[in-house]
Amino acid sequence: QGFRYSRKIRLFGKQGQNDIIKNTREARRKTQKGEAQMNPKRLQDAIKKAVVTCYTIEGVYPATLEYVEEHYGLMVDRDRYDVFYEIFADNIMPDITVIPKRK
Repeated sequence: QGFRYSRKIRLFGKQGQNDIIKNTREARRKTQKGEAQMNPKRLQDAIKKAVVTCYTIEGVYPATLEYVEEHYGLMVDRDRYDVFYEIFADNIMPDITVIPKRK
């Protein structure tokens, strides 16, 4: 699968690849510094953006949320949020629901 991923990313050219890397690094930096104060809507939007990025690069929506976390740098605070990721088919946008956990 790594070969398929690297071959398809070349289709977007160097600029598209640099934009993806830049966005991922910026998100990681903010998360590590504690700057990214997530709320359910922002987390849901971030997940959707990562899922669409996966679809754009690989041609299919990811089968699991864990795949997005592993391959696209998405970080979900599972202590604070429950995330429901339901996929019907690999060419249909998954249903993503984020619910804050009660303290």
